Amino acid sequence: MLYRLKGGRSIDLITASAVSADALEAAEEEMRAILREAHRLESGDDDFTIQNQTEIIEVVTRSSKLMTSFLAAIAGIALIVGASA
Repeated sequence: MLYRLKGGRSIDLITASAVSADALEAAEEEMRAILREAHRLESGDDDFTIQNQTEIIEVVTRSSKLMTSFLAAIAGIALIVGASA
């Protein structure tokens, strides 16, 4: 069914939750261990990524700040060009 729906045999996303914020790190380590075993990874780099909501919020905040700086720079250039015309 997975092959018919998306044209492949791999799963792109698994969503999971921990029972509390205190259990988040333990839950991530347990998921990592399960996925490493399922992917038959003994040592080295993982072939998957585990992200928690805190990391996602940090990325969104950083990109929002970058876009704000970018737009401020464009506005500044527009003011300089407009003032000199």
